[in-house]
Amino acid sequence: MVIYAAAGLFASVSLIMAQPEIRDRAIILVAFCVISWIGFQNLGYTEFISARRILLGGTVRRLVASDIRIRQFTGALEGVEKLETAWDLAVAALADLGFARVSLEVKETSMSPAVSWSEALGAKSESDETTWSLQGHIPDPVGEFVIERGVSGEGVDQGLDQIVTALRAALPALIENYQDRQVLSQPQPKARAAGVGGG
Repeated sequence: MVIYAAAGLFASVSLIMAQPEIRDRAIILVAFCVISWIGFQNLGYTEFISARRILLGGTVRRLVASDIRIRQFTGALEGVEKLETAWDLAVAALADLGFARVSLEVKETSMSPAVSWSEALGAKSESDETTWSLQGHIPDPVGEFVIERGVSGEGVDQGLDQIVTALRAALPALIENYQDRQVLSQPQPKARAAGVGGG
């Protein structure tokens, strides 16, 4: 009955607004919008409550800020040549996005050393011991990166697919380059001089 009454009210207002002799249509329209808003609030629909929380609670602002930060990170990652630089970019971006920890693990092989880096980002509160994590596998060289976030942490988790895709695309070549530099920087064993026998 409430919905039928509201529909009848809407129809009546539209008929009144259509009359050419009616003046001050703007006042009628504003009053109608205010009454409608109050009515929608009293209906208690979940959709209206969610819309109000998104619009007035800062969710839209956080979504926009998160999207901008992710685009900055993925764009900067494309021109990186060193793993150390990519790591610094990832740490800074994930900290800004509200993550608690990021880690990178690459297995050692006979030809290349292992890589084991981990960074606490400071976004996890001391009282928050519950986290969720996202694990991204690196096929060659074999390894993985993990990003963690506190369950109760404030933040927007949109764009995770962009972060993971960018890291999976950039890391293999950067890791291989880093491991090659590590191998070259290791001191090479000196060749033993051949002994000269005396008689």
